[in-house]
Order: sequence, then structure tokens, then C-alpha cells
Amino acid sequence: MRFSGFSYQKETIFSKIFFNKGIYDISGFGFGAQKAYEEAFLRISKGKRVNKLILISPAFFKNGEIDKSKRLLQIKAFKENKRLCDSNLLKPMEEKNEIEKTYSFGIKSSSMHSMFDYIWDIKKLEDLVYGGAVIEVYLGGRDKTIDLFKINEFFAPYATIYLFKKANHFLEII
Repeated sequence: MRFSGFSYQKETIFSKIFFNKGIYDISGFGFGAQKAYEEAFLRISKGKRVNKLILISPAFFKNGEIDKSKRLLQIKAFKENKRLCDSNLLKPMEEKNEIEKTYSFGIKSSSMHSMFDYIWDIKKLEDLVYGGAVIEVYLGGRDKTIDLFKINEFFAPYATIYLFKKANHFLEII
């Protein structure tokens, strides 16, 4: 099972490498990593099997500590002009044309609230590992969208973290 990133639908850039590895694997990119994390926790808590949880450039914004005024400004801009705001979200990611093909401009502002307000729960992470899930986190060293330091600090005791030093948010070498 895989989950797409914020405003993305059926992106294929990760398909061959990360997505659809096995029937007990769950993966997510960006905002989709939050959804994958929750789905994996839900399955483990119901006694179901999760073999591997793969998180690609997970949307981790200081774990709820993002500057509230900045977040509200981004959400306001998103509500007023979704296409312009979405384009501005793409800029720091240094995307390529193949990424733009999967981008959808029809996302609701509530999704943006969810993404910024999400709190990564350490107890859930511990339960996932205790339940047998292997967790892998993939990061681009030149990713300007997420907090790499906080991600490493949070996941390092429980997951294998792969850092591609010269890669962007989409793990493309730049």
C-alpha cells in the first residue's frame, strides 16, 4: 500500500524503487508518509502484520512546532490562490517535469492544515517496531522543505535512515 505526497496523485518516480514492494509493506512520500505511518500503526494495533514501513521525505515540520504565523500565512495564500501557492510549494523542491505531471491543483486547504499540524508520536513508533515493522526513512540532503535534523533525531533510534547527500525532496540528484 502506498500514499502519495501533498497534492500528488499516483506519482511514479518512486514506484520502481520504493512502492509496492510486498503485500505487508506500506510506503508514503511527503504528506503521504504521515498517512502511511498512521496506516501502519492502525494495522499493528489491530494485530495485523506490517513487514516494512517506507517513509520517503516525510512531511516533518518540527513536529508541530512550525511558526504558527508562517503556517497560517501559507494556508491563507493556499485558500486564495491554490495554483500560485502550489507552484510556490514546488519551487524549493527543485522539481523536474516528470514530477509536475503528477501534481494535482485540486487539494483542499484542510489537507494543508493536517500536514502542518501533524504530530509524529514516539509511542506509535515504538509500537510499530515492537510489533515487528522494519522502518526505513529516505531523505535528500538538499531537501529545503522538511526539517532533516528533527527527522533524524526522531527516527534514528528506531529506523534505518538513508541520506542521499546531493538529492532534493524527490531524491533526485541535483
